[in-house]
Amino acid sequence: RSGLFVIASGKYLNHFKIASVVEGSPADKAGLQVDDLLVRINWVPTSLMTLGNIQWKFKKRVGKQFTVVYERNGKRHRTQMTLKELI
Repeated sequence: RSGLFVIASGKYLNHFKIASVVEGSPADKAGLQVDDLLVRINWVPTSLMTLGNIQWKFKKRVGKQFTVVYERNGKRHRTQMTLKELI
């Protein structure tokens, strides 16, 4: 529903990088790109989450809104994303 494929890395698998973004998806429309690092989702640091937590959040009901803070090229950005059916 988000159009994101996220991978975990780091010693404790608590760094989350975007591996792919579906064209035309909520993530694409929010400006998220491959290699962006997810920093916060709805103000909660992703370092406190697991990959499963993130996947679950992004599979919630259609219309659910998220504020996403991400890092690109060393700079942090904030965007809004609203989940929708992709098929």
